[in-house]
Amino acid sequence: ILDGRCWTMPTLANGKIYARNAKGTLVCVDVAQKKTVALAEMGTAPVEQPAWPRWKGIKQDNISTETGLMKQWPEQGPAMLWQYEGLGEGFASVSVADGRIYTVGMVNKEGFLTCLDMNGKLVWKVSYGPEWSGSVPGVRGTPTLDGDKVYVISGVGKVFCFNAADGNEIWQKNPFTEFGG
Repeated sequence: ILDGRCWTMPTLANGKIYARNAKGTLVCVDVAQKKTVALAEMGTAPVEQPAWPRWKGIKQDNISTETGLMKQWPEQGPAMLWQYEGLGEGFASVSVADGRIYTVGMVNKEGFLTCLDMNGKLVWKVSYGPEWSGSVPGVRGTPTLDGDKVYVISGVGKVFCFNAADGNEIWQKNPFTEFGG
């Protein structure tokens, strides 16, 4: 589903697999089991969308509670729903919460936090400053969602808190200068 180096752990959320390569392309493939009767026709209330709000999942145990997934991989592979290019270099996975997708990438040695909607369309993208540009350059950390906040740890050690709705920075800390790290 992707070309190039793909060292990033894929994310499973909402019956979809989100995977990215080191150059900054993110793809979304559908692995939900196809239903022949629509939920609305059965009178079933919509269920809460599963989330993957941080690296290693909700409980940080790499266990997904999703059901209704394909029982067998199709011969031609799962349906590609969308592709987003331009995240920037790196090895960050994605976090999914409240109908949005968050990840980070590096462009010209600068880190960017990107927020996409569930259709792979850009909602907002913000810079958080220098990223790791030494050996094997690129971002390393996956954003963490907690309520209405997104947390990012840069490859140079800074910790950031952003508003999940609009990407505005709430605060940042440098543990090396502020805490003797």
